[in-house]
Amino acid sequence: IPDCGSIDASGFSNQAAFFSSSGSRYIQTRSLDLSNALTLSFRVRIGGGACDNAESGEDVVVEYQLQGSSTFIRLRTLGYNSYTTAQTVSFDLPSAVKTASTVLRWRQLKNSGNGFDEWAVDHIRVVSAPTPTPQPPVPVAFGFLFSENFSPSPSFGGTKWRSITGGTVKVPDCGGIDLPGYSTQAAFFSASGSRSIETQALDLTLAQTMSFRVRIGGGAGCEIADTGEDVVVEYRTLAISVYTQITTLAYNGYTTAKTVTLALPA
Repeated sequence: IPDCGSIDASGFSNQAAFFSSSGSRYIQTRSLDLSNALTLSFRVRIGGGACDNAESGEDVVVEYQLQGSSTFIRLRTLGYNSYTTAQTVSFDLPSAVKTASTVLRWRQLKNSGNGFDEWAVDHIRVVSAPTPTPQPPVPVAFGFLFSENFSPSPSFGGTKWRSITGGTVKVPDCGGIDLPGYSTQAAFFSASGSRSIETQALDLTLAQTMSFRVRIGGGAGCEIADTGEDVVVEYRTLAISVYTQITTLAYNGYTTAKTVTLALPA
């Protein structure tokens, strides 16, 4: 039980992984099959109460490591002064984490020694679900609410598309990404500055899933993306100006064209 008390939500054990000693502080899983993982959640506290408060630079980070690599890649930074009361943290896992052999680690970047900058983590959960079977676009007669294969080139600012920034409609420099029988044109992004494509407001009241083809780098003619250059799928409603992330397409997970199918949140 942490020196500053249990960090669990009601109904769970009072014990937790508690860190107060000098030297390195971390907890690490064995290799996990996260192929079908969706989200990661846990309870965390950094200082507060009878636990010594952390200082600047003494954040806790959540990291992952893939089989065959000695490097850990950061998923989240938990600010040293943001968790002085126990909180539940939950977030979607990016595609890069979803392998058959992934290690997760919680680590404090530094500490001032025994009894200082204390923290605890508990109730760690990875939520998974069966991976949807990728499907090509279905005909409008079967209830397809929105369809676009970029042939002919659509009108931006028209009834379907609001804007495209940093890109154009053409056959990608590394070749078409479509399934057989569809146009080889696509929305292709290569310009400097912001890059995005945005629909007009759509009536998705009856929508269930969304699917699309995507490629990030790879092949001749398309430069490979680097760490942090992921592509995200987002949405917003007319009432708000802030976009909410649906999923992250990892920079190194789509060097060949793939079909992505997502269940749309309610």
